[in-house]
Amino acid sequence: MEETAIAGRRFGLTADTHDNQTDWPKVAAALTAAWGPVEGVLHCGDITSIAALDTLGEVAPVYATRSVNDPPAAPPRLADGPRVLNLGGLRVGLTFALAQEAMSAAGAAALFGGPVAACVFGGTHAAVLREEGGVLFVNPGSPSLAKTRTAAVLTIEGGRAMAEILPMP
Repeated sequence: MEETAIAGRRFGLTADTHDNQTDWPKVAAALTAAWGPVEGVLHCGDITSIAALDTLGEVAPVYATRSVNDPPAAPPRLADGPRVLNLGGLRVGLTFALAQEAMSAAGAAALFGGPVAACVFGGTHAAVLREEGGVLFVNPGSPSLAKTRTAAVLTIEGGRAMAEILPMP
């Protein structure tokens, strides 16, 4: 599996934005405010329009995976998943949805063609932050179409991946 190397240590995470069903400018502004300064944006699908990626691209470079309802792939910004990003020397897997049986170190390694430090996924509209077998699993939830709206930040520091789930207004 091809790896994309990305410089930086702080990354905004989002998924399930469904920009065609929301007040996207308002949601994008809330994401930007919640994240603070970031060097990249990782989006886990259910984007629905290139305009959403354009808006997020004004914050930082965007690396996204597609769901079946998203625009056609346009790498490196929007790719069919799963995909592997090299963030600060750590392999981070990015995918739209993650089967429950893949939420283990072995399952993530099988999905991403080798071990990863973190697995970022979406598809459920519900935030998840947990570690299994030394792998950090992060679902940022949805900033728009969820009872509890959330996003997340992934920080790479000291050879380790850490994340925080952020509440959205």
